[in-house]
Amino acid sequence: MGSGSLYVGIDGHKNFSFLCAMTKEGEIIEEKKVRNEEIEKIVEELGLDNLIVIIEPTTTTYPLIRGLRKKTEIKLATKNQIDSRIEEEDGQGRCQGFS
Repeated sequence: MGSGSLYVGIDGHKNFSFLCAMTKEGEIIEEKKVRNEEIEKIVEELGLDNLIVIIEPTTTTYPLIRGLRKKTEIKLATKNQIDSRIEEEDGQGRCQGFS
């Protein structure tokens, strides 16, 4: 893997998470708040062959990371790496490229 053409960033929280899928060129394909138990299904629907998932490793996201690692490439990001790529827009974070 590694040459994925679709990046999926997941901001994990206790019950809900924020998911953003975008192309290498920065086109946002999907951006929404989802229930944690729905994330694996949504990621699978995006097509596992061309995906790279970026997620911050926390106690909340470890089960998700374990499940997704069996199916697609996972890149773990620290809070500082994530913060440096978030653009503030009307008080809401918008996803930008992770590469």
